[in-house]
Amino acid sequence: MKNTNTPEQIAQFIKKAFTLYDLSYANFFNEYDEEENKEFELPMIINGKLVMPIIERTAMCLGVPLESLLTMDDNTICQRYNQYPYFKWIKDFYHSYHESYFNEPANEYLCRIIFNTDEQEQRKTTFDYNDVKKRLFDLIDKYSIDFPDLKHEGKTLSYLEIKTETLFQYEHFKDLITSYLDMFDQFKALFFKTWDIELTSSEIMDYNFLVSCLGIRDTAYIRIPLYYDILKSFIPIYKKEAYKDIFSFIKVRTAPPLWKCANIADYPDIAKQFVLIYPDVKSKLRQSVINAKNYRCAYLWSDEKKPDYDPEYELYILGMLHDFNDNESGNVYHYLYVPKTNSELGETNEKIKKLSILSGSEALGGLHIPQRKSIEHLQAHINAAPKMKWGVELYE
Repeated sequence: MKNTNTPEQIAQFIKKAFTLYDLSYANFFNEYDEEENKEFELPMIINGKLVMPIIERTAMCLGVPLESLLTMDDNTICQRYNQYPYFKWIKDFYHSYHESYFNEPANEYLCRIIFNTDEQEQRKTTFDYNDVKKRLFDLIDKYSIDFPDLKHEGKTLSYLEIKTETLFQYEHFKDLITSYLDMFDQFKALFFKTWDIELTSSEIMDYNFLVSCLGIRDTAYIRIPLYYDILKSFIPIYKKEAYKDIFSFIKVRTAPPLWKCANIADYPDIAKQFVLIYPDVKSKLRQSVINAKNYRCAYLWSDEKKPDYDPEYELYILGMLHDFNDNESGNVYHYLYVPKTNSELGETNEKIKKLSILSGSEALGGLHIPQRKSIEHLQAHINAAPKMKWGVELYE
């Protein structure tokens, strides 16, 4: 039967398939335009026709036959969604995290605004930010005695950003992480199986799918995910290096943000397993604890010019920006942390104490960060990497 799906329908179907598995098409298919100084998404359609090298590559990333994309076969695309419960739980996890910032259920808010003509009506948040602002001024008055720059007498605030996090409770936490660990175990089995035999076409698709979802990279060749064809090129190098730990060969770059969830405090054994796969969890957990215990306030006074970057950007490269701006314009944000009260922390207060221990010194009960063997043959990995076309060169 002739395929009657239009290129536009197929392209939209492919993007929905990526979204189904918590993936972004743009993250896999984008390029940097030096002239425009910005990234752009590689199009799947040019002059009304599908760019088949791109479509074929999307099939590889999703671990499905090309034909299932062209025919928009829902059953094939959804197969792994049913196989791995993780994808159901992670969507629910993100929804629960979003809802944790509000103390008014979404359905009640919707009902309220339908029958309220006040355009300023907003959903009731968990935290009273007006009260936080008052407490911020109290801290400014207190600390400006020793740090005069925090306060500009006679001036008002021209900018204020208040940010915080919630270490929310998620009832399906164990289901989520267990399914994630199962996915990694399946990847690991296929990874080592490839060392000895050729995988079947079905196993190759499953392997590639897991590589996409887990963000698997070679420890040295991190330009693109460690898909099956690339893995085959690396196996002789891996065997020669003869490491025992899989993480001497690969890195996991995608993980569910469990550090935002208070439940991890109740499952230290699971946390220990998770940190082996994703060591950054400890530092991220430490930051989440700080963010959950405080309101981070970034502000400017009315006699200060607003920098042409946002506060988050400044925090990432704080030292460099301060050196530059102190010498040039002096325009930087002021920062103060306003501690939350016990009532604001609520039932997560005890969990935060446990998480502070997990994210702290190993000698005091903190998570152990594994020491990976360094790659001694970096150039060998680079030389072994196949010259796989990935970006705009696919159009050539």
